[in-house]
Amino acid sequence: MNQITEKDINDIIKRAQKTGRNRELKFSKLFNLLKANPADVMVYNLIIEMLKEAEMNDLVDPDPFRATNPISNLLPGTIGLGKVPPKGVPYLIYPEMLTTHMLICGRTGGGKSNLIFLILLQLLEMKND
Repeated sequence: MNQITEKDINDIIKRAQKTGRNRELKFSKLFNLLKANPADVMVYNLIIEMLKEAEMNDLVDPDPFRATNPISNLLPGTIGLGKVPPKGVPYLIYPEMLTTHMLICGRTGGGKSNLIFLILLQLLEMKND
């Protein structure tokens, strides 16, 4: 790659926003260097490696409280309900599993309503895709 294109810059921006790396000082400095000198392949490769590492970390250990939580994108067509301790493995269900009765129980303030809202939100997102 001799010169970075506008498409490459847009791709980097989208990937950085998705992983949250755009808020990191190290990424900002590298990105500004790249914008100043689009022919610098070394800086471009550093940014790409940083983004690849962040994307892999998001798949292996997703943060359920981050606004761009990738947990439901792990397997297309699944609904992410959270993580199973102690390793934090994503707990996913298929929408077909919701065609029968479901019992959601727990103590007051345990997150029953939030779980239902989470399921409904992901179903709506699937419908819009």
